[in-house]
Amino acid sequence: MNLNQFIFTAIISCLVFLAITTLSKKTNTPIGYRFLAILFILIASIFADDLLAGNKLYNESLYFLLFFQPLIFAFPPTIYLATIYLTSVKKIILSKIIPHCIPYLAFLVFYSVLLSGEKIDFLQPENVVLVNKYFNFFLTFVIFAQVFFYLYLSFKQLKN
Repeated sequence: MNLNQFIFTAIISCLVFLAITTLSKKTNTPIGYRFLAILFILIASIFADDLLAGNKLYNESLYFLLFFQPLIFAFPPTIYLATIYLTSVKKIILSKIIPHCIPYLAFLVFYSVLLSGEKIDFLQPENVVLVNKYFNFFLTFVIFAQVFFYLYLSFKQLKN
């Protein structure tokens, strides 16, 4: 185990400990602390994805990719929902939470279809490099747009 792997393992362990500690906290806003615990677990999963990226089994298994890759789209809404539930005195109904899950669910479905083994026309060997280039740019753009949008909403909630 090299130093980088050791540091990532330590970070993951600390984040899981924080999640467990946050879940066990007795408070009048338990849903906010649950979202905060989910946030810690999501951050730990991002580090776990980086830690496992060099593993041969991880790179060959499509299920790991299906599990870890879409989780990054759940990260920004979780920040916002934790902020809302920790700072708001009024209760937020479930129907207002569900739209925030749409990006994660959409990319989960997309990755499921992509990894289902069916032949998709745009993934022909001669088009893979071009598609990957534009697809990676699109994913990066969507993630950054989502992060900035939810951070803006979170700061607006904290300001109120």
